[in-house]
Amino acid sequence: MQIVALWMNPIESGRGGAPRLSAWGGMMARALGVLVAALFVCAMMAPPATADALTGSVDMTWFYPTGSSVLEGPVAIAVGSSIVCPGGGAMCAPYFVEERTGGKHSFAVGTDTITYTASGNLINYNVVSFNGWDFTGLTFVSGAPLAGFTLTTNIAGLTTSDVTFGPSNIQINMEGLPEDGTFTLTLIPGSPTATTEPSSLLLLGTALAGLGGTLRRGLLR
Repeated sequence: MQIVALWMNPIESGRGGAPRLSAWGGMMARALGVLVAALFVCAMMAPPATADALTGSVDMTWFYPTGSSVLEGPVAIAVGSSIVCPGGGAMCAPYFVEERTGGKHSFAVGTDTITYTASGNLINYNVVSFNGWDFTGLTFVSGAPLAGFTLTTNIAGLTTSDVTFGPSNIQINMEGLPEDGTFTLTLIPGSPTATTEPSSLLLLGTALAGLGGTLRRGLLR
């Protein structure tokens, strides 16, 4: 009963009726102060939030005439670089007719974007089951998966329904659409699994152990 009373009433009346903390209340105040300070330090030690970004390289594969038939690739495009046709290697080979008449194409990978640009072409991509590209190996610095995208384009008929994606890839189908124009896929990463630094866990554990010791000493008195 005494312990319950002290817990419920940490404030005692001092001399002249002035309130003062009881021994139990003082220990509780000190212990809670240590815990609050530890939590504050843990928060300060947490790494600052930073904008996520692609890292490494992205593999590009051209599928035609179905989504499982490889026409060209895979070809690696380093983040921050591009393939420019003519002159961009295997990925440019299917454009040999357009290149004879001045057609140009490029594929660029940014920190969170994939951009296609074409000009000087007078034809559309063939109408088949699938005629487009799969960009795989999308790796974000945080380790987060791809969670979504936005599409910006001036190519008539190209919509988000022509785009599909998974945790580490995004695919776009251009069948029947004009070659000329541009599109940009802005990639949206998901939330990475949160981890707590070992030093923060150690500090928090020490504070909790100290709080438990203070409470045990108070109960034994």
